[in-house]
Amino acid sequence: MIMIIASLVPWYNDPTGARPRAWQLPIDLGWQLQFGVFNYGLLCTVCAFYMFYIARKAWLAKRSLESDDPPILLQTPRLAFARHQTLAALLCLVPTLLYTYQFLIVDMAAIAHMTHMVDQMQLTQSHFGYAGSPRFIIIQPFLFNPLHFMGRWALLVDHASLGLFLPLISLFLLLGSRTLHPRRPRQPGYTFATTPGWWRQHSRLLVGLSLGAIILLGRAPAALICVGQAEHLLSSGSYNNVLRWLDTARILNPTLDLLPDYHQLRGQASYYASPHQLDAEGHIYLASYYRAQYDSLSSYQEVLIAWNTSPHTSWLHDEMFLSLAQLVESSKPLHGLVNAQVATNVPAVRWVNEIINLDPQDFYAQYMLGRIRCDLHTYQDCKTQMQRVLRLNQSPEIASSAYTYMAISDFGMGNDIVAREELYSAQSMDNAYRNNTARLHMSGMR
Repeated sequence: MIMIIASLVPWYNDPTGARPRAWQLPIDLGWQLQFGVFNYGLLCTVCAFYMFYIARKAWLAKRSLESDDPPILLQTPRLAFARHQTLAALLCLVPTLLYTYQFLIVDMAAIAHMTHMVDQMQLTQSHFGYAGSPRFIIIQPFLFNPLHFMGRWALLVDHASLGLFLPLISLFLLLGSRTLHPRRPRQPGYTFATTPGWWRQHSRLLVGLSLGAIILLGRAPAALICVGQAEHLLSSGSYNNVLRWLDTARILNPTLDLLPDYHQLRGQASYYASPHQLDAEGHIYLASYYRAQYDSLSSYQEVLIAWNTSPHTSWLHDEMFLSLAQLVESSKPLHGLVNAQVATNVPAVRWVNEIINLDPQDFYAQYMLGRIRCDLHTYQDCKTQMQRVLRLNQSPEIASSAYTYMAISDFGMGNDIVAREELYSAQSMDNAYRNNTARLHMSGMR
């Protein structure tokens, strides 16, 4: 039952509010062959049916032991069942380990999407006016590097959900229940399956399975090994070899091409190899360097050159977003006294609109534009923007803040009854009681 539940509950929490279940997560072993039918929900269900089979076997063994028929008693050795139970316990590890392997090693497309969404969420939360939900590992939007293992690990730890850990509970229950089954007295001349003779007898099978696992699962780790070798050669100054290793890594795992940090690494090698003949990746490397130095305007100029001279790929969109978002943040909108905010809000509107033109689905830009409209007292525009935010992001935190500023806008327009209903909605979505802005307006203290 635990494995069935694991297939029905969410496995991770997307920053947009989506909570994909195991049936919505296709399995990818690194060969870019994903089939909707072959997913983690099916894998958990197969494990559950196998456990039902061994549970029935245990029930039959119990009936045989309670009977008075000695031949049946001799046909119910504990080893026959315990071996199945140990296999079932190991099978419980497969969904969790396989998904962890896929997230950390294989699926860089999911990592690129998650990184972009986390950047938007972190930047949006910084303008709530109150503390957002805490994270196990703090991610800095302009300095985060998902190409490194610890970066991907931070994403997994921060966004993993209950479904990823339920199979481990089933594992411990199966291992712990082994002591509840009766043992059969050891018969003379009986040889356990764990003796060295058994290993010698099945050595070819074990070697074949090991080679098959290496071939099946080793492609994506080999790509990351190539990236590590490229980083090592980059520090030693062998720039042409760096590009060859990175090309090999992309052949082994094409989803690396979706990561902006992969192209920054290539751009760094090409920049040092020929600094006067920069390609788009070279300009992206310079943009990331300027962004790390908080020189937002120089960073944007470098990205703009790459944008105008190369195809508008997804990773280039992500780079453009980061540069524009840093320009927005560098103008310090929504800070200071209300009367002094006009000087900082108006310059930020230009860059926020640039982000919206780049991606109308960007909830950070839509939220920022709504907040700025609220501070500039254009309340109807603020409410329109926050309604768009609610359509783009269904996470309770974002929705609570959006309803709060919709209510403030309605108060400003004189719609007090509607405003209070919106404040009730904001508070109902704030289970952690962090939204002090909504509660102060509801109490009449603001």
